[in-house]
Amino acid sequence: MRPLDSGHDWVVSPVHLSDLPNFAVGNHASVHRQIGGEDVLDDALDVFAAEHLGGPKVARALPLRSVRVYQVAERIGIGLGQHEVSTSGKHDFSAQDLWEGIMDSPFTPLLNTNYAPSKREIYQINELVEVQKASLEETKRKVQALNQQQKAQEQFIAEHPALTTPARRIDTDILSVAFFTYLEDHKWRSSYRGNRHPIVLLTHLALGLPSLWNTIRVETPYYNSPTPATQRFLDGNNFFDRAMECRNIWAKHKSDWQDRLAIAIDQAVVCLNRSAGCSLSLTFNCFDNPGADFQEGVSRRLTPLARVHVSLDFSNKSEPAQSELAWKRATILATSSIRTLKLARTCLNLAHKPITWAILTLIYIGSTWIDPYHQPNSHGLSTSDAFEVLRRCPNLTRCFLVFLPDGAPTPGNTPPTLVPDEKVSLPRLEFLGVHATILPNGFASSLSLPRLRTLSAFSTTGERQDRDANGLVEWITRFGEQLTDVTFNYSSVDHSTLLYCLYHLPNMRSLRLADIYGTYDPADRNAPPRDLPKAFDTTTLARLTPEFDSEAREVAVKLRCRLGFFEGMEKALMDLVAARRPDNELAISRLQEVEVKYDGSRTMNHLKVLDGRGVDVSGLRLKLRASGQGMTPFLRLTSAGGYIPYDEEYVDVFRHE
Repeated sequence: MRPLDSGHDWVVSPVHLSDLPNFAVGNHASVHRQIGGEDVLDDALDVFAAEHLGGPKVARALPLRSVRVYQVAERIGIGLGQHEVSTSGKHDFSAQDLWEGIMDSPFTPLLNTNYAPSKREIYQINELVEVQKASLEETKRKVQALNQQQKAQEQFIAEHPALTTPARRIDTDILSVAFFTYLEDHKWRSSYRGNRHPIVLLTHLALGLPSLWNTIRVETPYYNSPTPATQRFLDGNNFFDRAMECRNIWAKHKSDWQDRLAIAIDQAVVCLNRSAGCSLSLTFNCFDNPGADFQEGVSRRLTPLARVHVSLDFSNKSEPAQSELAWKRATILATSSIRTLKLARTCLNLAHKPITWAILTLIYIGSTWIDPYHQPNSHGLSTSDAFEVLRRCPNLTRCFLVFLPDGAPTPGNTPPTLVPDEKVSLPRLEFLGVHATILPNGFASSLSLPRLRTLSAFSTTGERQDRDANGLVEWITRFGEQLTDVTFNYSSVDHSTLLYCLYHLPNMRSLRLADIYGTYDPADRNAPPRDLPKAFDTTTLARLTPEFDSEAREVAVKLRCRLGFFEGMEKALMDLVAARRPDNELAISRLQEVEVKYDGSRTMNHLKVLDGRGVDVSGLRLKLRASGQGMTPFLRLTSAGGYIPYDEEYVDVFRHE
């Protein structure tokens, strides 16, 4: 059979007489073709209408364009088979679709017709059906067997790879690294464990790894004792009942505190015994409590060969006598095993405290959480105290110092002394971070740092100074040729001074420039910041854009890894990135990371611009953030905590737990 032509409206009537020629019927017409003296077509339409459409008039009113009859009945008229009619009269039909999916059978041509089989044919049809039923049962049995085989194979595949897992071949040193990475809180477990149970084996392994116990963070419980000022207030205002109530509360709290302190001591001693002399990292939050026996107990168990890293903090008491007493109780600082010392708060004559300064290799003194009004506090050092501390630490490799405001009194209300005439030599120092309200001038010139490579210098105000009196200029002039990694805030210098600093950093490979906005009143969040002329403009970016001589040698600064600044111009930035991402053989170090935050709205698709200029951006980390006009996203951060120098180890050590 051939399919009907497309593009016409069809009503198809596959019937069972095969010798009748095709007829074409137009709209509202009938063509008379006599077979045996009968009007075959009209009869066919009448029969079709009576059985399917409700009457001959409906059939003759159908919008038929042609009717093709492929088969006719055996005797008289047209025997109707299956019909497919829709209200639209639109049909795409092929008789071949009727044969799809039907198995071979001598009765297949009679399917979907009105043929009435004889008794003998009915018997034959039943026999064929029984055969297929038996075959179907066999097929189902085979399918069931195949399903069971599939499940068995899936189970085999799922179980056997467990024998080849790399975890079964992990060495103990690798497993110890896993312990370092995934230390979890102790949870309740059943007391019954077999000797070969994995938990038992892992527990024995963990207890037998001294290096696993090299970090001990101890927070001595807060001792809520009344301060002398509180005691005087209660005694001098006739608050007898309230004073008695407070004393009862403090007495009960002291008993609870002693119990918690004993538990903390036991835990620390157990960890120290398990460390077996490994390098230790100890963090103490003492809160000025009378827990001297705690530090003494820890100190007695430190072996001379251990390298101890101590982080010590006190509460900011208003009574100087209490702070001084807390320092006297800090016996852990006299331990000869200390290598790293972090002090968030300082004290009077810090350099003269019983601390083993000569063996320290890393010190972090002071805190960047400067008072927003820059009031004197115990979070920093005077220049004279800083020189005295550095003089006593000849083996330092890394150092970070926070300075008190210039001219401010030190803790204890003593004025700072003058800078000594002789130089302080630190032959091993590689990283130095300095943080001050205004970087002290004359400090850098008094230091000898032959191995210094990384400098992070920040001032917390945007007040600009003359080049001759600028502490940042002094640092870069003194050590610029040997520095490779530099971080500073450019808002403390004018444009010409900034270009001067960049010119004196010929070997710089990593640069981070940041801005610190003007001071503001933290009580009035709607107060606008004090605006300052911007030192960073297109000329500065052009200074970082490389130039080449006639022999294709770079004559600009050798910036390689990082450029980070917080205000800039987009087009000049794209020129800089394009110039430092060459696709030729020029001997130029390529930018690897660019981090920018600028005021105003973004005006271009930066990656699209770079791609349009043929710049290879693969492997380039481009971080661009634009804010609304006048917004200062770093304003609150500056007043609350200052800037953290660009130094991964420093950030990790100073992270607030």
